[in-house]
Amino acid sequence: MRIVFIFVLIVNTMNLLAQEKEAVHVITKHIHKTFPYATGFEVNLEGDNAEVFVESWDKAEIQVHIELVSKHPEKAIAEKELERISYQAERFKRRIYIRNYVKSEDALPTQAILKANYYLKVPADCPVYLKNAFGSTNVKDLANQLRIFSEFTNVQLENIQGNVEMNSKYGDIQGRVW
Repeated sequence: MRIVFIFVLIVNTMNLLAQEKEAVHVITKHIHKTFPYATGFEVNLEGDNAEVFVESWDKAEIQVHIELVSKHPEKAIAEKELERISYQAERFKRRIYIRNYVKSEDALPTQAILKANYYLKVPADCPVYLKNAFGSTNVKDLANQLRIFSEFTNVQLENIQGNVEMNSKYGDIQGRVW
């Protein structure tokens, strides 16, 4: 009988601990940009703690959708920390530069979990250069040069043709050809 009582006490304690988990507030900022594409243009994306999704489409433009995300149990802190994430998405000559970074004016560590999600649609013949750390990279249906440099990032490639240059440190690489 005593064993049953101890067992019930342990199970009830575990249930109470499981119910006390704090809710996390997720604050997201969306950015949409479109750039006209001409042969010879290249996309350069540098992500830090980012999830990157690149796929081809049949339009002569480069579509960029960026989600900047901040997570914290306190909504006010999540909102404040989101303001520390900055991005760049601009064209310079024949290159489209896209990146995210954390502003460090006060040099204090971040209090929230910060990340960026990139969704890019590019013409199949558009060369792509990706640099990503501490995230994931997914690329589909490209037919030109693809260069990837990743650290602590899993890379998944599907139906990639053309030249591929890959340098990965501490990440898994998976590929499929249809």
